Amino acid sequence: MTRSIFRRLSFALLLTAIHFSLAAQAVKAQGVRERHGRIRASLDGGDEGAAIKELRALAASDPSQFALNNYDYLLARLSERRGDASTAAAAYQKLVARNSLLAEYALWHLSQLARSTGNLVLEREQLRQLLATAPSSLLREAAEARLAESFFESGDYNSAIQLLRPRASDANSRVTAREALSLIGQAYLNGRQQEAAREVFNKLVAEMPDSSRPDDYALAAVRGLDALDEQVV
Repeated sequence: MTRSIFRRLSFALLLTAIHFSLAAQAVKAQGVRERHGRIRASLDGGDEGAAIKELRALAASDPSQFALNNYDYLLARLSERRGDASTAAAAYQKLVARNSLLAEYALWHLSQLARSTGNLVLEREQLRQLLATAPSSLLREAAEARLAESFFESGDYNSAIQLLRPRASDANSRVTAREALSLIGQAYLNGRQQEAAREVFNKLVAEMPDSSRPDDYALAAVRGLDALDEQVV
C-alpha cells in the first residue's frame, strides 16, 4: 500500500515537473517571438540603433536562438553600416567559426573590412578561405577578381597576372576578359616587362569592340603604349 502511494506521488511530482518545464519553455519561446517582432519592427521603422539593442539583448538572453537564426549576421551588417567595425568583425567571425550557411558572406565582408584598413595580406587570406570553403559561391567571381586586384595593389604583379589569365580568356564575357587583360598589361608595365606589356596593349587596341568608339580598356592601352615609348626614349 505504501509503495503504491509512493509511486503515485512520484508520478504526480514528475508530471508537475514536466508541466513547469513546458510552461517555462513556452514562456521563453513567447519571449523570443516577442523580441523577434521588436527587431523586425525596429528595422521596418528604420531604427537601426533599436534593432541592434534588441539583437544584443537576444544574444545575451538566448544565445542558441540567436545563433540558430543567424542573427549575428544581421548584427554585423547593421554595426558595419553604423561604423562599428569591431562589433561587425566579431559577429562575422562567429559565423565563420561555426560554419554557418552565411559564412561565405561573412568572409566577404571581413575581407572588405581588412581592405578598408589597408591590411591586404589579411584580405587575401579571407578571400582564399572563401574560395576554398565555398567553391560554388555566388561570390566566387568577385572574390577571384578582388584577390587579383589585391595582389596588384601590393605590387605582387606575377601573382596578379596568374590569377587574371583565366578571366582574360573568358569567352562568355568580353568586358570581363578585356578588364582582366587591361590589368595584366598594367602589371607587366609596372613589373618592367616591357615587351609583354606592349603585346597586351596592342591586343587591347586591335580587338576593341567598336573601332569608332574606343572603350576604356583601349584608351588605357593607348596610355600604356605611350608610357612604354617614353621609357624607350
